[in-house]
Amino acid sequence: VPKKPAPLTMPDINTPQGLIAILLLNEVAFRGERGFVNYTDTKAAMSAIRIELTNRLSKIPAGYTQQQIAGITTTDVVRLIAASGQYEGFSMGADGKVVIQQRITDRIQNLIGIANQGAPGAVTDAINQAVGLGNGSIIPVDPFAGRGGTYGHQASNYQGGMGGQWTLVGTLSGNRFYTVGPPPPPRRGPGR
Repeated sequence: VPKKPAPLTMPDINTPQGLIAILLLNEVAFRGERGFVNYTDTKAAMSAIRIELTNRLSKIPAGYTQQQIAGITTTDVVRLIAASGQYEGFSMGADGKVVIQQRITDRIQNLIGIANQGAPGAVTDAINQAVGLGNGSIIPVDPFAGRGGTYGHQASNYQGGMGGQWTLVGTLSGNRFYTVGPPPPPRRGPGR
């Protein structure tokens, strides 16, 4: 009789690794959801978002500030994820801990429940991908590296663009991905 695999669990969401995994799972589409193509597409989107976090923390293009790219100045991935206006459903509480909307934690629990039914399959594999990208055991590959790299994304059904100098580089798993174009010219003061 084959041994049943141990139930899949998520890392502690109060750690950077756990928070990254939750963010990645929240931002991509799974079977039956708008934007789902296949699990290869889902995992590529997770990898792109993981690269986006790294780029926003430590690879700011010349001519830009981190504030312009990421909406915050920080070296902390937790603060980056919880920064105002950056990742919908994630915010920083008054106690300095990340607050995650209930709809997100409910969705993650639903995915874990699906993964724990029967033999491991595509959902389990995708969750393990998110956990591995979060804890560094899987090295992300930027699917848009040849087009300037991933610096931002938004849901494909969002009406409107990223604004500013953002350039669309592709779509994956129900999301549009962006890089940054050339920086805007310096502003000149009156009489110049």
